[in-house]
Amino acid sequence: MVPVREIPRKTKLTLAIMMLFREFRYLRSSFVYPLLKERGVKCSEDSVKRKLQHMTDPQFGQEILMTPGEQFTPGQTSTGTHLIYCMKEKGHKLCDEWELNPFVIAFPQRRKPSPEEGEFAEEDVKLRNFWHALYICDVMASIYLGHLLNNLGFIPHGKILSLMPNPERTAMPFKRMYESELVKGKLVLDELYGTQYPSNPRKPSFTGLELENTNSINRSKLSSTSFKRKGIGYVDIEEKKTYKEVFNTQPRPLPNLKILVATINQAKSDSQREFIEEYVGSSDMFRFTTFPNQSKSTDPISPFPEILTTPCQRAGMDPIPLYNKDHKSVGQHSGDAE
Repeated sequence: MVPVREIPRKTKLTLAIMMLFREFRYLRSSFVYPLLKERGVKCSEDSVKRKLQHMTDPQFGQEILMTPGEQFTPGQTSTGTHLIYCMKEKGHKLCDEWELNPFVIAFPQRRKPSPEEGEFAEEDVKLRNFWHALYICDVMASIYLGHLLNNLGFIPHGKILSLMPNPERTAMPFKRMYESELVKGKLVLDELYGTQYPSNPRKPSFTGLELENTNSINRSKLSSTSFKRKGIGYVDIEEKKTYKEVFNTQPRPLPNLKILVATINQAKSDSQREFIEEYVGSSDMFRFTTFPNQSKSTDPISPFPEILTTPCQRAGMDPIPLYNKDHKSVGQHSGDAE
């Protein structure tokens, strides 16, 4: 019989995996090994798979990680090769005790259903929230891996918040007329990160993530959530530089901001870009891209670090990647890094 250990040994691999799940709310098993490898952790793909199983198996008494139930269809068991993991509260408490406190990279919050959505909405909202949060983690893990592979400095969301006097205030207000109608509200980024370049590390560029999978491009009312409403809002935020007021990092506020609009559907991505073109003509603020379909948890999805170097579409302008060796950065393309 395997002896039970309620607290895992502090092996380098155990600590490295716990650090990852301290930074990302969810990670697919197919993402963990590539991230560890590029971080310089000596391990094999098989050893990582075994370790993930041990860290979730009650037989070993540890159960530091768990496989969220939302990924499974009715009747499906939590066994298989391609699983999605997250840290249990027990694991987070152990990280506190061991002082494993890296800055958060992608830890999206899960909203609760509103009263207007009805009494039966809870499970549906819970499921949609899970897949949306996982999608954020998929994209951010791929972007982060792209930074490691290209020897770029990565500034995580948590680091940016730590430099703000009021880190809980991240909603960016906007107010703008659109076809004789006043459109106003607040926008909250799905995630935010910065990129530092070896040639000029003191002038980073910053990118906000906007994932648009379920929202319609247009709705009958501009007060309803849609990409059209968000696009109007972001144009206003860019013109007024509202992000500098909201992300008032010290000693200087956020110097620049681009918006990466990601979806799984090329046709939808094209429609989003076309709306911005119809609205303002050309804009360097937005980057439109697609990310591999992740609708089935059993799909063997791998990280996509090429998202950093694959050309993104722009409204009324030539496509460019988030990073390339010739032009350095998204912020420096338009000369707005300070």
